[in-house]
Amino acid sequence: MSDALTWVQWWAFPWRSAHSDWGDFTQDALFRSHHASACRRLDITPCLPVPPSSTVLQLALMPTPALDRALALVDHISHNAARSPLPENEKLWCRRLYKALPPTALTFDDDAPLQLLRLWVEPATWQRLRLRFPQPRVFELEKNAHTFKDSRARLDTLWQAVVWRIKAMPCGSASADSNRLDTSDVMPPEN
Repeated sequence: MSDALTWVQWWAFPWRSAHSDWGDFTQDALFRSHHASACRRLDITPCLPVPPSSTVLQLALMPTPALDRALALVDHISHNAARSPLPENEKLWCRRLYKALPPTALTFDDDAPLQLLRLWVEPATWQRLRLRFPQPRVFELEKNAHTFKDSRARLDTLWQAVVWRIKAMPCGSASADSNRLDTSDVMPPEN
């Protein structure tokens, strides 16, 4: 399936990948046949899709453990937390990205990863993407209006890098050091 078709399907039915806090949509006939009513119930303004974004689509559809890992990476980048539960190689990668992005541009006191995601995507996209996260967390986040006065390019860099990192390294192999080049399949073993 093409990315454009996948994007349109996700845009029309974002509840298919929603967090369980938002409800069980598989059994609810409303979400299968009454799109406008379903959108009203979830506070989504029906509209045509914004131009497709591969990075946003990957975030919207990635498995929950990978999405949680992406948020953990952004949290570490924005707070540079020394006691983060991330493996050392992930912390190193985060420190490198942190140095490339000014720290004041990405720091918030509350739920930085979701705030940065919300500020990065279009409001209509956020209405759909927020369904991936626990409902109380989203409602608390939406009470606080933040703005991002710096270049949007920094947020583009942040989220594209994090999604690339998640895609480059499976969730199950977080202990592997991906900062080293694996030459085992290119170079013959030494005798």
